[in-house]
Amino acid sequence: MALALAALAVCAAYAPVLDNKFITDDVYLVAGADGLGDPDALGEMLLRPFWQNSSYLTELLHDYWRPVTTFALWLTAFVAGKAPLAFHALSLLGRAAATVSFAGLLRRFAPPG
Repeated sequence: MALALAALAVCAAYAPVLDNKFITDDVYLVAGADGLGDPDALGEMLLRPFWQNSSYLTELLHDYWRPVTTFALWLTAFVAGKAPLAFHALSLLGRAAATVSFAGLLRRFAPPG
């Protein structure tokens, strides 16, 4: 019950963002991402540095690799297109999952009392 309440609290706190448009890095990583949602582009997107997936960021390339994030963004675009609502809902679900995981760890490892 406590884990469900934690998830519900996070969803209630972040629900207002669902109606927002893309801002800051979303503009580059989602709206400007080349091949996001395209089955033919997935393999290449997973093999190149994270920021290279956007044609807007040719000067700001950082050599770090985020395949799980890249796949989550690609899958969201594949299923729902590049609508901001879908990406904000994914973010909200990720926050709720992280909160439930953290609360579960606290319950497991916190001293009794």
